[in-house]
Amino acid sequence: MQGMADRRIGALIGAVVAGVLLAGCGGGEPKELQAGEIRVLVGERTNSGNDALLSGALSDVSGCLGVDNFAVIWPHGTEVASEDPLAVSVPGWGRVGLGDPVELGGGMITEGPQSDPVHVGELTVPDECAEHGVWGAWN
Repeated sequence: MQGMADRRIGALIGAVVAGVLLAGCGGGEPKELQAGEIRVLVGERTNSGNDALLSGALSDVSGCLGVDNFAVIWPHGTEVASEDPLAVSVPGWGRVGLGDPVELGGGMITEGPQSDPVHVGELTVPDECAEHGVWGAWN
């Protein structure tokens, strides 16, 4: 019986390790969605992030969807729900539209203008959007 239990535990550990490795691989590429004149920057899949909080109104930040004066890199899986009026569907949060109050967990990527382009993983934030700062909202 001991040998059988050891094999089951070994198989369980192997399955857990394989699941963790697969969760961190591919399929979570960043992208830039277009909703009329506003770009929605969507980050790559991640299982981690900072625990800071950004509160404010969903807004157009120099052509990118953001909160107040921060351009936001939205969690993987965010989709444009409506273009007129602009609304996005954010995994785990639901649907939010321009002007709606939001509270986003995550962390500040930049604060204010940068002399170099802002890259977050494979995503490049347009210069005009990064003018006041960039926030990463991770799920």
